Amino acid sequence: DRTCAFCVIPSLRGKQRSRTADDVVAEAERLVAEGAVELNLVSQDTVAWGRDLNRASRKAGDAESTGRLASLVRRVADVPGVRWVRVFYLYPETLDDELIELLGQHPRVVPYVDMPLQHASDAMLKRMRRGHGKDRQRRVVERLRRSVPGLTFRTAFIVGHPGETAADFDELCAFVEWARFEHAVVFRYSDEETCGAYAMDGKVSALVSANRARKLLALQRGIAREKNQALIGTEMD
Repeated sequence: DRTCAFCVIPSLRGKQRSRTADDVVAEAERLVAEGAVELNLVSQDTVAWGRDLNRASRKAGDAESTGRLASLVRRVADVPGVRWVRVFYLYPETLDDELIELLGQHPRVVPYVDMPLQHASDAMLKRMRRGHGKDRQRRVVERLRRSVPGLTFRTAFIVGHPGETAADFDELCAFVEWARFEHAVVFRYSDEETCGAYAMDGKVSALVSANRARKLLALQRGIAREKNQALIGTEMD
């Protein structure tokens, strides 16, 4: 439960490279032929899929984009025999209307969003080098709740990051209380020499970090319990 993986993983994996849509769909068809009923589309940053393909298309003089995530998700969901398609690791910066519409309306695209938000105070989001602030996060949560019936929202947060004050943590707790996530996981920051935060000042003690993680997890458990109790008496696949 101790990690700085959000900044370490990209350096370990290198530059993002998109598989072609035809390649992904061919694998989906193979998996369904072998008996799979649910397919998960997952990457370090799934919303970024296709950007490199589009750059290559523009260099080649093609007018039409070859890589749009919503188009890929639709193609996978339309493979005969697929029952559910789930998209993992979306981020607030570039979530577009077409993908949100699929999440809300396509019968085989699961209304499930896994969006690691990391924190909820502007100061900490800036320190974590996120491309957005707390106001955008709130707008994204509101937009998804409004547009995707039956949405299940999973997220992840880091506590104890260098510079996190008691006020920052209180702001995070208030955000979680407001957003009412169905699922949330909490990581405690730990130093990694390859992580940019390693050299930052304002280190948080292990004890404070652990206490904050326990408090935030207890808050989330209460919310999840209420969400689950509300499902009693319903039937679902």
